Amino acid sequence: MGITRGQRERGEKPILDDEALYLTDNGACYCGKHCGNMARYTGRDISGQKVSKLTIADVRASIATYKWEPECETCGRKLNLIEVVK
Repeated sequence: MGITRGQRERGEKPILDDEALYLTDNGACYCGKHCGNMARYTGRDISGQKVSKLTIADVRASIATYKWEPECETCGRKLNLIEVVK
């Protein structure tokens, strides 16, 4: 998932953080690197839905309520646990 030729020529930069986790359409969870180019550069997934950045509060609630720690469905990246403890 790299930058397209047109984006490179225009000097565009991704607006999503590669290290952060995002919820996309239908509750899929991906890191910024694996959200896809549409989402990385526009903040919206291929269906046009806005992606939502997971916050530390979201992760805490998910762990407490569902006993599930969100992770990227492609690479397994999780939010830094040290940040969650803060």
